[in-house]
Amino acid sequence: MMKFKWASEITEEDISDKNYECYSPIDGDLLGIIEHKDQKLIPDIARRALVRWKSVENSKKIDAFRKFIKDLSSPKNDIKDIFIDELGITENAAKDKIEKTANIIRNIIETDKPKSDSLIEYYPHGTVLIITDSINGLETWAEHAFSALLCGNTVIWKPSSKTAISSIIINEMLSSVIREYCGKIDSSNIIICDSEYIKNSIRLGNYDVVCANGNDNVITDLTRLCSTKSIKTITTKVSNSIVIDDEKHFESIIRYIKYCLNYNGQNAYMPRMIYLRSEIFNEFASKMETLLTEKIVVGDPLIKTTTMGPLLSEERYKKYISVLDSHKKNVVCKGERILSKLENAYYVMPSLITNSENLDNTKLPCIFLRPYENYNDIGKDDIVCLFVSDIDRMKHMKSEIKAEQVYINKFPTNNIDLTKYCIKKTIHL
Repeated sequence: MMKFKWASEITEEDISDKNYECYSPIDGDLLGIIEHKDQKLIPDIARRALVRWKSVENSKKIDAFRKFIKDLSSPKNDIKDIFIDELGITENAAKDKIEKTANIIRNIIETDKPKSDSLIEYYPHGTVLIITDSINGLETWAEHAFSALLCGNTVIWKPSSKTAISSIIINEMLSSVIREYCGKIDSSNIIICDSEYIKNSIRLGNYDVVCANGNDNVITDLTRLCSTKSIKTITTKVSNSIVIDDEKHFESIIRYIKYCLNYNGQNAYMPRMIYLRSEIFNEFASKMETLLTEKIVVGDPLIKTTTMGPLLSEERYKKYISVLDSHKKNVVCKGERILSKLENAYYVMPSLITNSENLDNTKLPCIFLRPYENYNDIGKDDIVCLFVSDIDRMKHMKSEIKAEQVYINKFPTNNIDLTKYCIKKTIHL
């Protein structure tokens, strides 16, 4: 198991370039360190556990998963507080993250529920690698891990370094209930490393399936790498752009933007561009300006009135300033850095930029708005979320917009489908 030490427990002997240091975006202080371990053996450990894990009855797995939900949701654990410290999110956002994760696992359990006179048998792929970001890392892991485990696969979780501490604790919580209900089986594992290490591990063919959610560049590169080793990929791309055709959808889009602004370093989920029909452009731009100037309270997430914690690291703050400078003629609402006693943290207000192409594709806390007169004005993005009420207009727009995938009146989500995590599924009556 990967181990960590809180900052208060660190000794001089622990200070090493080999150990991972974890800092809080709230004040820039050291939270703790992850002790370096040789992780080359983890894929072998997961693979050796396959035979025993495949033989475990699903009823026992489900009992373990239900116990995990109970432990995760318990007010006695400190996971919520760790999320606040690691991500710089508010208490409500941390509670919401835990609740969403619990619901995901419940849905997976219900999906597996057979009829009273039948038995489901899965034939797993093998070892499943799950790569997650810092924003929806817990939810993404739960979606893939519990589906894969239920189908008899063993899993290895590669979380973001920003959530290393919480990920290690959560993985140990799951491993503990698996030991209690299913026996001492290393079916759930974790690896803390950089992207280059994991790419090399994929090139060595250490995994049978790789799962990830993220932006188009990340997913495209990952899929290309896995294809060279015939590794199956299960991925979901997040939206590149949003297209709003009528004002009926304003509130749902605003709620989504507020969600994106809840999380520190939300560089994957902020849409590259929001396109609006020219007749409704000014009205929406005004609502966004009101949101940024009156509804968003940036500050210490431990204060209850705060709605948004620190969004940026020092490096990304410099990039943020560079982007604002390159679009300065089109900046309607410029988000300044808020200086406070927490001088090592980067608290900034989001910025609103209109009538400008987002050529940077930075996914920073910059909201780009652009009007369109016809569909040729809409960029050729991989993923477009189209919000339109008129059915005939919707069909026409969907056929005209040049994109890999167009979602209608919703954002990309994964439907729970256990057959993606197994070679085949057999139902015995």
